[in-house]
Amino acid sequence: MYDAVIIGAGSAGLMCAARLVSKGLRNFIVLDSNSKPGKKLAVTGNGRCNLTNLKLDSNLYFTDDPKLLDSVISRFTVIDTIDFFEKTLGLKTVNKDELVYPWELKSSAVIDVLRLYIPQECFVFDSKVNSIRKEDDHFVVASDKEYPASNIIIATGGKSYVNTGSDGSGYKLLASLMPQDSFVPISPSLVQLKTSDRDLKVLSGYRFNCSIRLVCNGDEKASETGELLFTDYGISGICTMQLSRYLETGKNTVVVDFIGRDEDIIRSCIANFSERSTRDALAGVLPGVLTDIVLKRIGVKKLISKNEIDKFIDELHDFSINISGTNGLDNAQVTRGGVKLSCLDENLQSKLVRGLYVCGEVINVDGPCGGYNLQWAWSSSVIVADDISRSIV
Repeated sequence: MYDAVIIGAGSAGLMCAARLVSKGLRNFIVLDSNSKPGKKLAVTGNGRCNLTNLKLDSNLYFTDDPKLLDSVISRFTVIDTIDFFEKTLGLKTVNKDELVYPWELKSSAVIDVLRLYIPQECFVFDSKVNSIRKEDDHFVVASDKEYPASNIIIATGGKSYVNTGSDGSGYKLLASLMPQDSFVPISPSLVQLKTSDRDLKVLSGYRFNCSIRLVCNGDEKASETGELLFTDYGISGICTMQLSRYLETGKNTVVVDFIGRDEDIIRSCIANFSERSTRDALAGVLPGVLTDIVLKRIGVKKLISKNEIDKFIDELHDFSINISGTNGLDNAQVTRGGVKLSCLDENLQSKLVRGLYVCGEVINVDGPCGGYNLQWAWSSSVIVADDISRSIV
């Protein structure tokens, strides 16, 4: 009989196992369907792994129980995370403004220090969990064989980046043990957006530092500033992905301000090079393809009158992109939804099924870019490990 079975060797599962080891526990196993640990963690932050955020604000997370979320992060803070990685696991970290990275700027370093700290006999790879059943005072996890355990930790991740093994199986396992109303429907978050606007195809590959805002059914929902990347399917970039979780059913539009306070530069170029075409006059400040699109949208071939110039500048301030959807869970950084945080107790144990714990992305908690979602994985898994440790030691 194991003290615990951890299902999932991603960020939450690895941290939970490492914490158990630090508390002196060894009688547990970590099951994962992949052939090695941390497959999704390896691609986090474009392979650099933004561990956490020094200015982390729990109010920026989305969840059904903000009070419990704040409690979890307050009990294992950003500083606690850095200390654990540096002092317990031996990972040197470095800051880039408020963002914290491994010193090597490689996710593999994070995976290595976690993997090496956990006894190798605790890992069982290429092991897909098919079911969990409750038998009297313990659980039985069915995979390649059956594993009895006093406690079960679901750390499978959500359903984003499916090719890393994050296939949503954790929801099914939990649904076999918890009632249907314990879940919030899942959807992609921190994901690129698609558009059906054909005139934007020529902008694919162009990047702009600008401000964008999301308007849903006529109401502005959120705004961001940063790098906007046009793609063959729509738009990407951190600022775009930050807005993605606010999409609603109905009409969604991203409105771009390309020029901010720099409209005088546009007016000056048009005046100074009036003998040129508008595209050529603005060659030093705007890509020609963008100039062409804006001219076509306002129905003008060359800017001559003040009224035409004003319309052109207004369009650059309020350039609309019709959003037809997201780029899907396969391309999302995070899954929105999952098991309700309010269905778990203060230590993330099911209120209805004792011994059943949940941590990480499979819970209905998601945050913005910048280390927020990894911090939730670290904090939630440590809270689970500490509670199990107290019940055993």
